[in-house]
Formats: sequence, C-alpha cells, structure tokens
Amino acid sequence: MRNLYRGIRNVWRNRSRTVVVLCILALAAGLGLVMLALEEGVSSQVGAMEASVGTMIEIRPAGVYGMMSLGGLGILGRDPGTPADDPPPGLPTAMLEEIAGMPGVTTVAPYVMTIARDQATSTAGMRFARGRMVYGVAPGGDLTVLGGGQVEVVSGRGLEPGDEGMPVVVIGTAIAEREGVGLGDRLLIQDRWFRIVGLHQSALRMAGLGIFMPYDVALEVFELEGLTQIYVWADSIGRVDALRETLQGQYGEIADVVAQKDSLMGRLDEAFSSLSSASRLGLLLSLLAAGVVVFGSMYLVVRERAREIGILKAVGASPRDIVVQFGTEAIALSLAGALLGLALFVALGPAVASRVVQAAAPVPAVPRMAGEILGGSGGEALSRFGDGAFGRAFMGGGRMGMTVGTVEVALTWSLAAKAILGGLGLGLAGGLIPSLVAARLKPAEVIRRD
Repeated sequence: MRNLYRGIRNVWRNRSRTVVVLCILALAAGLGLVMLALEEGVSSQVGAMEASVGTMIEIRPAGVYGMMSLGGLGILGRDPGTPADDPPPGLPTAMLEEIAGMPGVTTVAPYVMTIARDQATSTAGMRFARGRMVYGVAPGGDLTVLGGGQVEVVSGRGLEPGDEGMPVVVIGTAIAEREGVGLGDRLLIQDRWFRIVGLHQSALRMAGLGIFMPYDVALEVFELEGLTQIYVWADSIGRVDALRETLQGQYGEIADVVAQKDSLMGRLDEAFSSLSSASRLGLLLSLLAAGVVVFGSMYLVVRERAREIGILKAVGASPRDIVVQFGTEAIALSLAGALLGLALFVALGPAVASRVVQAAAPVPAVPRMAGEILGGSGGEALSRFGDGAFGRAFMGGGRMGMTVGTVEVALTWSLAAKAILGGLGLGLAGGLIPSLVAARLKPAEVIRRD
C-alpha cells in the first residue's frame, strides 16, 4: 500500500509538467471519446434507418424520378424530356387489387398528392384553402405524407372506412389556425365544400400544412388521370428485392419501382462510411498521442529520479516495489487525463463532432429541403441530416448526450467505462517500460553516474 500511495502522491511532484501532461491527455481522451461515440452512433443510426425504412416499396409513374415527383405540381420532379404543360401520367387504380393479391404483400396504399390552387377571398364567414398540399389516401389507413411518414391526429378523427367518396378532410392545425376553422366547419377546395373531421400535427413543416382527403375524391376533384404513387409493404425485408423485381417486371412499361431501403440508404451509405472512417482514424491517432505522452512523461520521471531510485534500492526496495510505484504513478496520471477528457467531451463534444461531421460527410442543402417536403421514413432523417451538424445537450435515461445530424453522440455508462479502461490501459502500456527501466537501475551505477 505504501508504494501505491507514494505513486499517487508523486503525480504532483512536478506540478507544472503534470498540468501540461494532463491537458494533452484530456484533449486526446476527449477527441477519442468523440470519435468512439461517433463510431457507435453511425452503426446505431444505419441500423435504425434500415429498420425505419423497412419493407416499403414505392411505385411511381414511369419517367417521373425521385421522391420529389409530385403529380400535378407542374414540372417539379419531371423527366427533362416531358413538356412543361403535360402533367405526369398517373397510375391506374386497377393496380391496387392486382398488387394486393401478390404473394408476400401485406399492405397496399394508394396515394395522391397535388396542390389546391389559390381561391378568392371568402365572405360570410366562409374560409378558403389557399395553395395548400392535398394528400389523397385510403380511408381507414394512415395519414401518410410523401416518403412514407405519418402525421398524428390530435383532434377529431382520421379518415375511416366508409369515407370513400365523401367530401371530408383532415387538416393541419396550422391551417386551421390561419383560416380560423375547426372541427365540423367547412372548407372550400377546388370549388367544392369539404367538412373538417379531424386536425393533425407533424414535426415537418410541409406535412403539417397538408390536407388529407379520400384518394378517390382527390382524383375526382382535381381531375387526375391516376394515382401519384402506390406504396407496397412486403411481409419481410428478405422478400423486398424479389417483390420489387416482380412489380417491375409486371408494370415496368408504365411505372418505376423503387425499394425505399435502396433509394435512401444508397445515398447516405457513402456519407456514413466516410464519417465512420474519419472516426476510426481519429480514435487511433488520439490513442497513439496519449500513449506517447504517457511514455515520454514517465521516461523523464525515471531519469530525473534516478538518484532517488538508487537510494530506495540501497535501503531494501525490491524491483517489484519500484515497478508498482512508478506503474501506479503512470496509471494515476492516465486516469486523471481520462476523467478530464470525459468532462471535456461533455462540454465541447458537440462542437468537435459538428466539425467532424461537416468535414467527413458534408451534405448539401437539397436533402434538407427534400426531407422537409417528403417527410416519411427517410424524409425526416434527410431533413435533420441535411441541416448539417448541430448539437443539443440533454441529460436523462442514464446518459448525457447531443444529437449531431442523424448521428447521436451520447456519453453513456458504457462509453464512460471504456474511457476509464482506456486510461488504465494507457497507464499500463505507457508506464511499463519506464517502470522496468527504473527497476533495473543499480545503486552503484547511480552513485557512479552522479
């Protein structure tokens, strides 16, 4: 115990050097923790995104590309060869029954998206829909925005079975507040009155301003020739590719079939891969720097205390005592640096992680805009990831962390334990050789050198 106590006490014998060493170790440990947290966050986020995208397949009219293909919205998302005044062709509703009978299909959701054009100002207390997104969905199903995400009904009800062909709508609370309408009121859309049966909210601005109605009513009111999209869910992830090929083979002449897991993950895999590689390299460099600092510091300590070591051995100290004393000092120094690194991670982790994300996986503004418009499984992820790197400190659930893009950087108990174990490992590795050198010093050699 005396050797352990002496080793810990000796950490502060040269305070100025100890402070410098601890600062360097804290920086290395903090950077290493950021890199380790990013690495864990990338793996977790990729798995979560794959699970959230799941088994959904999107069918859209041929020649209309990307999830921003909005039927009836002008030229946005249109094949460059399509005339501007020629709206994209729709998908025939007969496909719904055909697809529902295919093996491996669990759900088929028709989808219409268009815009309710501006109306004249209302009189007599009536309110008009003004240039708002209109979503046509199947009654009884989820209120789905473009991309597959859902909004939450906070008042009234959603569209229920039996609403087919009925002039009923569910509108966003933002629209209701702006127009001064509520449950049971009427709203004029495309020269037709609709009764408001529900109010919804969404974290995404474009989705939150949407109006939902039965898809067959949307086709009639807006005089559309077909569906904007059809969403199909397979019964397992393993059947997605086979089902996609079957759908493409049957409807390839009039439609394009895209598995959401391919279209979304293909765009983000490269960015996440770059981020993961950067985090691994940063972790390796931080560990190497910390190990070199501990080794160099302890080697200087051994050289400075050569006379003291010789005296200790002359009065009966064994080589084991010397190794324990200097090894304890190295471990104590490394643990102190690791603890300071934890504090630095909590304080500056968001800023450092932001820089790493921006440098390793820059994302242009387009995904952010697309995410806000699309919503859905990937739309929200694109929106948050497209915002660039940002952090928000929070505490709860046994962790203190911050969200950076779509990658969560969190100080969990497991990460803290890894930091402590890393400090122990660096102390042992960096202090071993200097401790063995100290243990091999002979009193006679020290006296002769002096």
